[in-house]
Amino acid sequence: TLNIPSPTPDPTGGQSPNADLADWKTYSNEKFKYQVMYPPTWTARENNMLSSDFVSFKSPDIQGNDSTGVVGIMAEKMTTSVTTDSDALLQFQTFMDSCSPSTPTQCTEKVKDVYKLEKQMTVNGRLVFQTYGGCCLDIGRHIFIYNNDIRYRITLYNLDPSSANLKNESEFDQILSTFRF
Repeated sequence: TLNIPSPTPDPTGGQSPNADLADWKTYSNEKFKYQVMYPPTWTARENNMLSSDFVSFKSPDIQGNDSTGVVGIMAEKMTTSVTTDSDALLQFQTFMDSCSPSTPTQCTEKVKDVYKLEKQMTVNGRLVFQTYGGCCLDIGRHIFIYNNDIRYRITLYNLDPSSANLKNESEFDQILSTFRF
């Protein structure tokens, strides 16, 4: 069982910090029923699958296959419906338990399959969980949001876990502040 701290208020109050969003683009996903805004100079790229969808948002200064500073949203169907904060906590604990070093996965570098809980907070009125870590090439800051039978994982990728500085961190916070169901 995780030691989950009490939620902190939405740091943005549902508003984007330090940015005028008037010229931002809007990305909408009808299948998983959400929308989010992103900077006008960034590009969005979708990878849609049967049970999940992934979209990445990339700033123009990120070249080639470098994913440091890329913001990604993975939306996936769950078999359980989450309607309360208690349901969300249970689903998050189940996910975290599945990432323990003793749990087999497809990751060949199991030692890196660690999501460290940073904090619990609210975003857009929802209880969310912020972690840092990941598996294999999926390392970064992750925000887990649960709504009905969908889990959303919003990630700011950082392939150097020893670095405390995350590229595009303020943009990540601004994008997160615009996330809506």
